[in-house]
Amino acid sequence: MDVYVESNFVLELVLRQEEREAARGMLALAEGGRIDLAIPAFSLMEPLTTIIDRNKHRAGLARRVNVELVQLRRSEGLSAEVDRAKAAPLLLLEIGTRQLDALEGVIRRLSANTRILPLDFPPLHLSFELQPEFDLEPGDAVVLASVLRDRELRVTEASCFVTQDKRISRLRA
Repeated sequence: MDVYVESNFVLELVLRQEEREAARGMLALAEGGRIDLAIPAFSLMEPLTTIIDRNKHRAGLARRVNVELVQLRRSEGLSAEVDRAKAAPLLLLEIGTRQLDALEGVIRRLSANTRILPLDFPPLHLSFELQPEFDLEPGDAVVLASVLRDRELRVTEASCFVTQDKRISRLRA
């Protein structure tokens, strides 16, 4: 059986979010040869962009907190509180590093057990048609187009597309 996944599958594994156990289970089935797991190439870049954007936001927040802590330290009687708060900006930056490392590990694991669906011209052209037809964001349309293109090229009895996108999950390919 072909099982198609998208960016949220990767993010669940990397960020250890609510659906991580289901994602781990699907990956284990792929590793055991029980399913053929496939992911659009675009869906490997989206998590990287998401994590980098979040890290940039956290770095800015850490800088602002550090500036505020410098100002607070100037007030008499706040040294102990400021000392306790100094760890927070460092923790924000450390979390970002850990998430990037986790993403690299997940991508390595996926690369050994997953078909990567290429982003080339046929799915890209199809994505332009899918955007207005199903009211999709460009990235979601590219992902859907990659899956639909792969379905056209493969002959298998059964397949499913695991996605958290409500607009796409209502479609039947």
